[in-house]
Amino acid sequence: MQTVAPNTGPFATEADALDGVLRRLVDELDPEAIWLFGSRASGRSRPDSDFDLLVVTKTSDGELATDYDRVYAPILGLGVGCDVVPCPITDFLLEKDKPTSFVHEIVRTGRKLYDRRQG
Repeated sequence: MQTVAPNTGPFATEADALDGVLRRLVDELDPEAIWLFGSRASGRSRPDSDFDLLVVTKTSDGELATDYDRVYAPILGLGVGCDVVPCPITDFLLEKDKPTSFVHEIVRTGRKLYDRRQG
């Protein structure tokens, strides 16, 4: 039986890994909000599951607001598997109440990990 390595990178626990990822994203991007979605949010994850994160960016960030590479850059090389999806706040506000939208599904089933208004 093959042993599955946990997705913690240099961190001792999954919670520490997620906290480290969040700190870097918040410090570098100053986002409006960050949501966890997918198997980690639903409780169906395995130790090696990645962290799926929706990063709600400021509309005034120009290209950063939708640039996957620039939003992923703060955690590149950290050693923690993540999928980071950028979403401008204007799009987030338009889509969050539409039952067929990806953003609505994240709000419905995900967990808000960070909200700039709440610190």
